[in-house]
Amino acid sequence: MIRIWIRKLFRLGVLCALFAGMLFSTASGYAKRFVDAGTYPREYRAHVEQHANFYGVEPNLVYAIIKAESGFRPHVVSYAGAVGLMQIMPVTYEKDISGKLGLDGDPS
Repeated sequence: MIRIWIRKLFRLGVLCALFAGMLFSTASGYAKRFVDAGTYPREYRAHVEQHANFYGVEPNLVYAIIKAESGFRPHVVSYAGAVGLMQIMPVTYEKDISGKLGLDGDPS
């Protein structure tokens, strides 16, 4: 009796997995957006996508860097002094980034 229930549960699990696989494969655009939305918060979508497109950088690369460096917390400061979403060192910003991109102001 228990073996029958185990087989039925196993078959149900396999069917659910196949159904989920078919759902995600047929709606791959939806699935990608669903997974991306859970992985990369979109509070900064306007800024990230505008600037990524302007500088010819893949937006998901920018999101990945932000996630790795600050976990999408804008006010994080590292023990070394790096600031902001992408954890830029103030000296690097002042000497390299601001001049090359024609920016001025605070890096955070």
